[in-house]
Amino acid sequence: MTRRGKVIAKLLPAAAADRPQAAVERLRALRRTIAARGVALTWDEMKRYRDEGRR
Repeated sequence: MTRRGKVIAKLLPAAAADRPQAAVERLRALRRTIAARGVALTWDEMKRYRDEGRR
């Protein structure tokens, strides 16, 4: 994409956002890592971490 003859943006194909299965596998790996440490999170704790930083 150009503006007045100068390149201002480059279009690239969509990458990881189109692969939900990869995201699910990363979440499963994270759960395994947490479980291997012997840490158990309650639903309220998980929601609190998720919402951390939100307004």
